[in-house]
Amino acid sequence: MQIVYYEISDALSKYTITTYEDKVTISYKNLVKDLQREFKYTELVESNRGKFGAKEWADIGAGLIAIAFLVLVFLSFTIIARTISGTLVILSLIPFALRFIKEEWVSFYKPNSEFAFAIKITKRNKEDAEKVIKFIQDKISPAKPKSKRKSNKSL
Repeated sequence: MQIVYYEISDALSKYTITTYEDKVTISYKNLVKDLQREFKYTELVESNRGKFGAKEWADIGAGLIAIAFLVLVFLSFTIIARTISGTLVILSLIPFALRFIKEEWVSFYKPNSEFAFAIKITKRNKEDAEKVIKFIQDKISPAKPKSKRKSNKSL
């Protein structure tokens, strides 16, 4: 099984998650990175589901404010510089607002709560994503319970 989704705010990223009988592969490509990770199901111990806002939108907003400041400095606070800077600051409010739109994710973890990977659930991929998530969850080996020793001390 395979799902593909895109993350515009993360440098136009494309994620491809492919499941096999013994492993899952995650392919991540964007404007500056191209990487592939592979996890055997025996390496994964748990998953959780949650909704999060994309932090990258705040980075984009901060970048627009930084550019506005640089325009002001390099154009010596002229009318044109103030107009361009003001426009950029107003435009920066859009990505800051987009930060508050929450998206559904299912995260998978290795032992000791170490993050492995996550799957974004969108309207477009919901059915396929849920199948992939269920498949992976069924393959994950349950974490070994910690042994509970009885104390030899008597009260």
